[in-house]
Amino acid sequence: MTDFSHPIQSSILLPALKRAGRLTFPTRALREEEIVTLQRQGCRSGSWEQIQVALHFRPDRIFDVEFRGEIILGRLFGFVELEGVREPAGLSRVTLDNVWLDDGVAIRDTDLIANFHIGPRAAIIGCGTILHQPGSNFGVGSQIALVETGGRVTRSYPEMTIRDAANSARTGNIAGLAEYLRRIEAYAARAESPTVSSNRAPPF
Repeated sequence: MTDFSHPIQSSILLPALKRAGRLTFPTRALREEEIVTLQRQGCRSGSWEQIQVALHFRPDRIFDVEFRGEIILGRLFGFVELEGVREPAGLSRVTLDNVWLDDGVAIRDTDLIANFHIGPRAAIIGCGTILHQPGSNFGVGSQIALVETGGRVTRSYPEMTIRDAANSARTGNIAGLAEYLRRIEAYAARAESPTVSSNRAPPF
């Protein structure tokens, strides 16, 4: 049976989650005149004091946005390349709930984004609801049925190859399979996002 000692050691997910929890730019509170501008542009918040922004933040690209919970906004400048189309960075017609946005993000016509860190130059256009549940382990350990092995169920992880999946579902090495499942459970525990947000960043 394949040696399954590598899922955590070779993980690309765990370092990415660690980076996602780091604030990479200094922030400040919204200024009174910026709040007035955002309100004039159709934006709403029950607690403007919970919004932090990058030092050189400008509100001129934010329209019709509802802010809920703790929000961090980077600088909204430039364009995002989206399938050959240059989409201007900015926010419009979206609800953000406990969200951290890096620089140069474009979000339009999306009902709700909750509990997310959106990386730089990302584009989210017309995506309905994007919801992250605190306590998620991002699919690590999810059950998958392998028809090629007779329909047996195995547990997945992000770096899993087709060979890994097939080997993990084969009979003949019960001890090896048990050790594999223990390692995947440990991986899932390491990947689990916080159940409570800090005052600096969302769970992911």
